[in-house]
Amino acid sequence: MKLTEEAIYAVVTDVRSRIIDQVRVPLGSRDVSDVVTAVRDIVMDFQSGMDQPLDAVGVTVGGRVDEGEIVADSSFLQWRDVPFRSLLGAALRVPVYLDNDVVGLTKAQQWFGHGKGYSSFALLTVGAGVGYGLVINDLMIPTFLNPLSHYPVDPSGPLCPLGHRGCMTAFLSSSSITAAVSAAHGRFIEYDDVLEMARSGDAPAVRVVQEAARALGRAASAITAFTGVKRIILSGEGVHLADAARSSVDEGLSEYDTDSPLHSELIVRPMDFPEWARGAAVIAIQKTFPRSSPGGTAGSEAGAPGEHSTAVIDSE
Repeated sequence: MKLTEEAIYAVVTDVRSRIIDQVRVPLGSRDVSDVVTAVRDIVMDFQSGMDQPLDAVGVTVGGRVDEGEIVADSSFLQWRDVPFRSLLGAALRVPVYLDNDVVGLTKAQQWFGHGKGYSSFALLTVGAGVGYGLVINDLMIPTFLNPLSHYPVDPSGPLCPLGHRGCMTAFLSSSSITAAVSAAHGRFIEYDDVLEMARSGDAPAVRVVQEAARALGRAASAITAFTGVKRIILSGEGVHLADAARSSVDEGLSEYDTDSPLHSELIVRPMDFPEWARGAAVIAIQKTFPRSSPGGTAGSEAGAPGEHSTAVIDSE
């Protein structure tokens, strides 16, 4: 399951993370006890429609998760220091695993997605926030959200909510992009409409979208420079930005790169919220069946599990 500020996106998968069933449940309250109840009800509904027991439940949230136990800080849910895994464990009858949503999505790409077959790659997501996952030599490397999401791009750029001028969040978050274009037109404009206006030549939208796309390219270039990883998967609900202004992405990518062999290999792959929930399932799969090899296919001959089902909930 993936938890968001508005809804719970939940999927049931098999051990190869193939989606068997899925549901979206609006989140009427962000109160912790109400969310625990909502998750429990979703799991019970899934289980009632299945002829075999669920092996585990994986849950991911946007924000910092400590030691797989505590939602330390989630601005989307407005939670701080919530022992969410233990609360869910008391409410459910199956093992529960908790992690950050970008961690889950990165692991899903490593085992079953666009990172499969690559020993090293990075995942960069844009949308409500900026996310970053990193795999080097088949190992998931711990990354810290805030340094990347507030990485300085342009010292003369706009301010982010924390007061940083010209950081990634100031340029790339969907709220920053819509706020800038809405202010120019004197009315609120949705994110998808901003992109369409940019494609149609609207001057404020073109400027804002091109600046954001250039920042995205700079961030990808920095990741390659700092880690040596070339393959970078761009995703998130705001990733269509890269298609709306691809030339600006390429400008940012090569702007400070004087050694062309270091250029990042960008793979733009939009992923919807059930795909994020699938990432939570992969966390549960890896914890439940740890003998499966990373980069391979779970369920293979190397001591992998059989065809069981795993429930995952991801909240935005």
